[in-house]
Amino acid sequence: MAKTSKAVQQQKDFEERKAENQDKLLKDYKKMNRIDDDQVGGKALNIATYDDNTLNLEGYELSFVYDDVVLVEYVDEGGELGEVNRGGIIIPLATKDAKAKPWRIGRVLLAGPQCQYTKVGDLVQFPDDKGMKAGNIDVENCGKTAKRVVFLNESRLFGKVKVKKQ
Repeated sequence: MAKTSKAVQQQKDFEERKAENQDKLLKDYKKMNRIDDDQVGGKALNIATYDDNTLNLEGYELSFVYDDVVLVEYVDEGGELGEVNRGGIIIPLATKDAKAKPWRIGRVLLAGPQCQYTKVGDLVQFPDDKGMKAGNIDVENCGKTAKRVVFLNESRLFGKVKVKKQ
């Protein structure tokens, strides 16, 4: 019985140390990145649950992505924002049915050093519900501002595509 209470106490001690370390890490992160609590509503930004697609680097130029990350600019958008064009058929992106989410086509603007199959300029196919969407990104040596892009891991890509010759 003493063993059980000792194990319970060790678990409690561990949880307390873990909480203290998380608080310290958060404080250090905020200090390093000059983030005040009121800038993020009193909470740190959790990238795992971040769903606001307004990542914007206005005033900066992106020159590099790490690991197997690719920056892809959408090339399949229809006439209206929030639509894709598939052979003249316009498909809305704002559907609630997960099965109806279309595949997307985009051009790779940047590819990280660990990308094995993808290089800048490739046209790639990927699911619309993956990656971190962003906008108004100036990419070094690209010569324009990419209006609508997505950051993806190379493993999220389903392949390279080519425009059919008529």
